[in-house]
Amino acid sequence: MLKQAFNAIGAAFGFVVLTAATPVFANDSASALTTQGIELRAVEGIELRKEVLTISKIVRQKPKTDGHGLPTDTYIFPITVNYEFINTTEFPISTLVAFPLPLRQTTGVPDLSGLQPFIENFTVAVNDQPKAYQSEHKAIAEGKNVTEVLQKHQLDYVNFAGFSGYDIENPNYQVFKLPLAAQQELIQANAVNDMLFPNFQIKTTYFWQQTFPAQQVVTIKHSYDASPGFAYSVNAEELANTEEWGCVDDALKHTLTKKLKAEHQALLVWDYVEYILTTANNWDGAIQSFELIIERPTGHYVSLCWPGKIEKIARNRFRMTAKDFVPMQELRVFWYHITKTD
Repeated sequence: MLKQAFNAIGAAFGFVVLTAATPVFANDSASALTTQGIELRAVEGIELRKEVLTISKIVRQKPKTDGHGLPTDTYIFPITVNYEFINTTEFPISTLVAFPLPLRQTTGVPDLSGLQPFIENFTVAVNDQPKAYQSEHKAIAEGKNVTEVLQKHQLDYVNFAGFSGYDIENPNYQVFKLPLAAQQELIQANAVNDMLFPNFQIKTTYFWQQTFPAQQVVTIKHSYDASPGFAYSVNAEELANTEEWGCVDDALKHTLTKKLKAEHQALLVWDYVEYILTTANNWDGAIQSFELIIERPTGHYVSLCWPGKIEKIARNRFRMTAKDFVPMQELRVFWYHITKTD
């Protein structure tokens, strides 16, 4: 994709289909419920006519006072997605619709910068009416599903069996309390390492049964507050050697470096939200009309990788559009701001 950066001050799951066999933030997708749980499937006859994806970073009206210095103490990162589907066949199609979340790692294993992915306030509406949904949780170790062996030993695997960190005693860690034979079985399954620490991640998927009437349009909307990833703050000298995430171009890096040098004891801080776009490819054909809206707080910069034109529609809002869009990679939106350390 082309480099695109918003170099002017003031100027982050999707949907998939699971065909009903009887189901990172991501696009909704079709899916099926199998003996291995929810599996994403391609579905014929249901076209994704329109998708409008809005990813925002907004200042909290009341910052958290009991936080830990994380971006979510000061900001919220709401994501809203509006879909318009049409069943082009002559008969109704019933399918599971799935929304996969990013893999969640145990405490002490950071993502790009140290914040575990989570989402809050997830809601679904179909044709403007609230829709109930279910949740599925799998334990994945190096691409293999190890949920069954963890369940066999009655471990609370969704919460990593009570594991709370690599450098503390873990008095409530359930694996330490198992018989030796059970611990060895978990090691053999690669669910834990030789020190009995968790070796798996949690894959959570929200899903619901959906009927698409013949020759009719169905609208689906979901929204949630995402957790951002965030990188360590850097000064002007360190910025020059920082890996270019988010398709930062030379002009934006120059602007940020110049502002850092102009401020006494200033640091550049950035965070990001990642959104899975490619799950939309399970629907029948391309996304006929795709629109992406990015919002930022005043005083922040934004960058992302996008292959087309970027339109500034308000002081802190940007829009990107595409026709017959076939996502080839996922989306990561970065926000940058400068802060003083004194």
